[in-house]
Parts: sequence; C-alpha cells; structure tokens
Amino acid sequence: MLSKISGTLKKFLSVLLAVGILVSGLVTGTKELTVEANEIITELQNVALGKTVTGVNPNLDTSSSVVTDGNHQAATGASAYNFYEIGHDVAQNPENPYYIQVDLEDTYPVEKVNMWRYYDDERIYFDTIVFVSEDENFTTEDIVYNSDADNFFGFGAGTDEEYAESAEGKEITFEPRNARYIRVLNNGNDRPWKKGGALYRN
Repeated sequence: MLSKISGTLKKFLSVLLAVGILVSGLVTGTKELTVEANEIITELQNVALGKTVTGVNPNLDTSSSVVTDGNHQAATGASAYNFYEIGHDVAQNPENPYYIQVDLEDTYPVEKVNMWRYYDDERIYFDTIVFVSEDENFTTEDIVYNSDADNFFGFGAGTDEEYAESAEGKEITFEPRNARYIRVLNNGNDRPWKKGGALYRN
C-alpha cells in the first residue's frame, strides 16, 4: 500500500488518464542486466504488451486491455471512447488514491515508459507520478517521473513539467532498473466539464 503524507484535498478537473503504457526493457535469456546484454541487445522491446492491468476505482464499462494492447492511435477521433477510465467522476484523495498499474508478470531491466493519455483536446494532466519497481509497495525511490509540484500525493514535490497531451504521447527515460510493476497516479486535468476519472490506453 502506498504511504501518503496528509494534505489538503484540492478540487481538480477531470483526471481522464487516457494512457497507453508501453514499457521498454531489455529481453534476453536471462533477465539480469549485464554488460554483455547491453552489447548484444540493440532494440528495446515492449515488455508491457498484453500484460495484466489493474486500477483502483475503475469505470467497469471500460476495458483494461486497451492499456497494453500496443495500439495508442485509437485514443482520438471516432474511437475516442476506446479507453480504460479510472476514478470516474470521483475527486482524487491523496490518502487513498485511485491509479492504474501494469504487472509485467516477471522482472525485466526497464529503461523507458511511453505513456499516452486522451489527447484529442490537448488537455494537460495535473500532478502525475510514474513509479517503476520490482515491488508493489512503491516508494519515492521508484519514481521515474513526477510533475506533482505541490506535493498533492505526498511523495515529494516534483520537478518534471506538465505538458499538453498529443498523439506522440510522453516518453519517460531513465537509467535501466529491474522492474515488474508500473504504476501511474494523477490528479485531474485542465478541462472543466468533468471531475475525476483517468483515461488510459496504449
């Protein structure tokens, strides 16, 4: 369970995390990251493809399978509602947040997370934190991206910039680390017509 620091619950606008998650890792006969593996492997693979996705407070009318199906282009236009929605019309609570999580089902050396959220209206998502870890009990050491500048979630003030969503998504790169679990938190966006919710897809 995520440990939180108590804080004032702020109101926020829609947390539609229309995310597609593509996790890049080195896949070899052994999953240990070695000098030899770095010399041999020249292409990263999507180790999240088809893997198990869970979410706290999901909208049961949406499917989690779109998060790791490898198809992030359908998150706009005629297929704009092909997403996995978390926190539908519910304000985010930093003490018991809703989130989306991918279980890679094994440990891989991971060095990149590509994330797509709903981008048809170029919305900006607030207070986003991405964790990458071998253990489900995430800590601040597992954070690879943090735009939570006001420390809403209690994992420390983030210094990463918020950005307008686009079809290109967000590429998050970091030093290779062994990981099995990927978790994403966020606290709303700048669109005024809906509270709560997060739309994720890949």
